[in-house]
Amino acid sequence: MTKSGIFTAATAFLDWTRPWTFYDSVMAQPALTASDRATIEKIWLEVCGASHWQHTDLSQGWATADHALSIAFPWLSEQVRAQFVRAAAYEWR
Repeated sequence: MTKSGIFTAATAFLDWTRPWTFYDSVMAQPALTASDRATIEKIWLEVCGASHWQHTDLSQGWATADHALSIAFPWLSEQVRAQFVRAAAYEWR
């Protein structure tokens, strides 16, 4: 796994007028390895987990999802976690 590849792919996404395209855009980055893509899928599954978003308001869901990512993927930077959490929040809106 190349952590820098995941960082680059996640932070390259800037089109927040179309947040539903985040995951596909990140996964489409040509420099990612198969291992990177598998890791991104795991990150996405974690951040979109229903337990973070159901029966709570958006800000609490954000905090819960961010905390879960920091535990499951402690090597993710705050900036990268924020990208994933922001995209997941749009999924649950």
